[in-house]
Amino acid sequence: GAGKTTLLRTLAGLETPASGTVSLNGRDIAGVPPHRRGVAMVFQDLALWPHLTVEGNLLLALSGTEMKRSARRTRAAEALSRWGLGGMEKRLPSQLSGGEKQRLALARAWVLGHPVLLLDEPVSALDRPARESLLGEILKARKEEGLPVLYVTHHQDEALRDSDRIAVLMD
Repeated sequence: GAGKTTLLRTLAGLETPASGTVSLNGRDIAGVPPHRRGVAMVFQDLALWPHLTVEGNLLLALSGTEMKRSARRTRAAEALSRWGLGGMEKRLPSQLSGGEKQRLALARAWVLGHPVLLLDEPVSALDRPARESLLGEILKARKEEGLPVLYVTHHQDEALRDSDRIAVLMD
């Protein structure tokens, strides 16, 4: 109820602020459409396409890009490998575990190569071992690729352990 999801949705361009500015790297992006902001978002409910395979979810994310078909397939394969989904290309989301669905949502956001990743409690529905494993992979991607991540969580221990900066939203 503090506005964490609303903040992410505003940064992604899915909500319009009543006042103030939204800027990224010093550039006002308040009027920029979501697909031109250079941010990718993983929603709390994951928002996977249930009728598409794992690979299909990734290829759909890439369909609006100017990449050639072969390059999209290569990029999707990289995402599958990066997020531990190799061998699951033909599965539907309903055939995946909770952790695998989370990985697919992260892969779908990552595959676009946007310079900022917005994560709305991406591991909150997972048990502790699965949560720790996936958090480790998010941190690895962040460090290896220099990927800025805005991560919303209710877990103070994770925030304190894994963050460079912390903001607390209240009321």
